[in-house]
Parts: sequence; structure tokens; C-alpha cells
Amino acid sequence: MTPYIELKRMAAELTKRFNCALFGSLGLELTYPDVLDNPPSDADLVAGNERENLKGIIQFLQANGYTVYSWEEPIVKGFDMEILSGRFYIRGIKHIPPYKPAIIDVTYELKGIDNRQILGMTTTKEGIRVLNIDGYILALGICEKAKHLQERELLIKRKSTMQEKQKKEQTLLFGTKNKLTFATQNRKRGCNKRMRK
Repeated sequence: MTPYIELKRMAAELTKRFNCALFGSLGLELTYPDVLDNPPSDADLVAGNERENLKGIIQFLQANGYTVYSWEEPIVKGFDMEILSGRFYIRGIKHIPPYKPAIIDVTYELKGIDNRQILGMTTTKEGIRVLNIDGYILALGICEKAKHLQERELLIKRKSTMQEKQKKEQTLLFGTKNKLTFATQNRKRGCNKRMRK
């Protein structure tokens, strides 16, 4: 069993304290659950790759009982932060019996995407900063797994449906507004005629 309460708690704390946002399957579960085939098994975050930001995330994970790895190498005191360049992500693992280990992956290098760009495409859900639909479409576009590309296609369809719905609502609202304006103008004309008499 996956420790969802722990993963959500850490995602909320990390996204409040540091320049990062939740994405991956846990983020999709919070925002667009119908897109997922399977329940999430970990928490994926995308983070600004500034040295102090990454250092803060690592220290916060460690302070909360996580062993943090860069690939399979544990990050310990005195770890050379320069080694992180080109390794794309760090992983925090915390054992919480009787649950499966809590796993938090923090991606700080996305192939072909400036992290500042994607971190500007967020919303808040359940107190967690999470990618919005445009952020997900962009992030999933760089994936090679068929599952992720399928999720992307479903999100594109959902966005299109949302846009059509908004257009219909705006058309309806605009039409109602025009009717009200027309009715108000007719009332004013009627009042003006009576006043002239």
C-alpha cells in the first residue's frame, strides 16, 4: 500500500518552501484523475535547478527521514553538488512500515524545457502547487513512454472540451447581457417618453 498521506504532506511542504511543483501521476490524480490507468506509486516534482533551491530540497527531505540519492549514490554531508549536473533528478526514499516505501523524485533538468517556463504553468490543489493542464501537456510531450503520451492526448482532448464549454458559456452570457442591455434601453426610452408627456 502506497503512503499517500505522507506523499501529499511532503509535496505540500516542498512546494510551499521551495521553487518546485508536483507533477507525474500523483499530480494527475489530484487534478485530472480520469487520465490515469493506475494509481500513483510515488510523488514526482519538478524543481528550479538553482543550487540553493536543490540544496534546500535535499536538506528538507533528509530532515524528514528520507535517504536522498543522486542515481544510486547517497547524498551525504560533503557531497559534491557539481555531480548533480547532467543527472536530471534526485530521489528521496523513506521506509514507513507497513506501507511501501515513500518515494519522492525531484527532477531538476527536463530535456528540452526550461524549468522556469514549466514552473510558471501551475495551479494549487489541496494546498499543493501542481502543474496546470498546459504544464502537463508540455511535460508529457517530452516523454517517450506510450503511457505518458496517451495521458498527454487525453489532456489535450480535455483542454479542447474545456475551451468549447467556455466559449458556449461566454456566448450564452454575452447573449443574456445583450438582452438585458436591450431591455434596459427600452425601459429608459419608455421612461423618457412618459417624462416628455
